[in-house]
Amino acid sequence: MAEAVATVQPAFSASKRYRRYVLGLLLVVAIFNYADRYMLGVLLPEIKAELGLSDTQIGFISGTAFTIVYAFLGVPIAALADRFSRRKIIAFSLAAWSLMTCFCGLAQSFLQLAAFRVLVGIGESGCTPPSHALISDYYPRAERASPMAIFGLGSPIGVFIGFLFGAWIAQEAGWRVALFVFGAPGILVALVLYF
Repeated sequence: MAEAVATVQPAFSASKRYRRYVLGLLLVVAIFNYADRYMLGVLLPEIKAELGLSDTQIGFISGTAFTIVYAFLGVPIAALADRFSRRKIIAFSLAAWSLMTCFCGLAQSFLQLAAFRVLVGIGESGCTPPSHALISDYYPRAERASPMAIFGLGSPIGVFIGFLFGAWIAQEAGWRVALFVFGAPGILVALVLYF
């Protein structure tokens, strides 16, 4: 029984090189996911000062506005990924959260920034479930541990990039520019992933 389970074949037959390409692209998506999410933390002092926000408003923007929709939408999006193109769901989600990250840089008030952060959370909820499913499509069960671990590297790499480069860009050009610099490339990666 264990041998039968271990030899279950993936949904797609692809060369080793192409599977690595898909995994590399998913890693890039995961890096954007975490960089866009956590980079906001180093921008909060500047955002708070410029928009005149309270600590409660900052707490809402940096946590609640994102987390509630992110947590609740993961399961429905996973169900969609079981029925529709996982690649397209990931591409659409990446484009959506990247665009909303850019829009955060345009915010002129607490309400605008909070709304854009909610939309970032909605977009980012479409990353992990379909990505895990896509990895399962390309890798047989016995070979999935390493690809899942590589995909998981997106979290620490993304946080590192978000904090380090987000802070540097904000120091040199301001928090709004930092949000644009992090958001815009994700839209280009989404197009590559879609096509």
